[in-house]
Amino acid sequence: MYMVSFGAFFLHLLVVGCAVGFRYIVRWGDMQMRLKEERQKNAEAELAWLKNQLNPHFLFNSLNTLVSEIEYNPVNAIEFTRNLADTYRYILYCQDKHTVELNEELQFLDTYVLLQKVRLGDCLQVDNRIADKFGETPVPPLSLQLLVENVIKHNVISMKKPMTVKMWTEPQGDDVWICVANAVRPKQGGVTSGKGLENLSQRYRLLCGKEIVIEQNEKEFIVKLPLLYDQD
Repeated sequence: MYMVSFGAFFLHLLVVGCAVGFRYIVRWGDMQMRLKEERQKNAEAELAWLKNQLNPHFLFNSLNTLVSEIEYNPVNAIEFTRNLADTYRYILYCQDKHTVELNEELQFLDTYVLLQKVRLGDCLQVDNRIADKFGETPVPPLSLQLLVENVIKHNVISMKKPMTVKMWTEPQGDDVWICVANAVRPKQGGVTSGKGLENLSQRYRLLCGKEIVIEQNEKEFIVKLPLLYDQD
């Protein structure tokens, strides 16, 4: 009789334990799902914020240039306005996108460089040697524009000292990187905050968990961006 009672008691404990364990597993799974969703929401919110950080600064510089061109060169102002409209059409297109195709980013970069040539003259060139086979590879929107903007912001560029920004792809282990390089000719009294590159670095961390690579010597400044391949 004692054996039967003990067996029934043990069976009861087993059933209760299984029920408690099952509820714990379900709750743990729900908690992990909520945490994952929360992390995803936070990552998306941070990524959107990081993308939107680029726009006010670019708009401020563009409007200043436009005002100057209207006053001193109305013909250039018309061309500048057309390119500016194309530029902001692309920015609006990118608002809800974490990535765009590299071809789209390069076309946008061409428009952006045309904008800068209105202001600087024909002393800024982009030597693009990125292989065509990478054209459909995803990249963060406005990433290449940010790098070229940094070149303009921090270096002396004039008709006497023209600037060529070189771009190419480079394999490193199992990855392929976009390399963007320019000659180092720092402006006198120029202050480098590093916010633009940190912004871009954070975007890459969120998108693919990888860091951008920055290399600098006395003659050249190079930024390397990992290609994202199948990232959404």
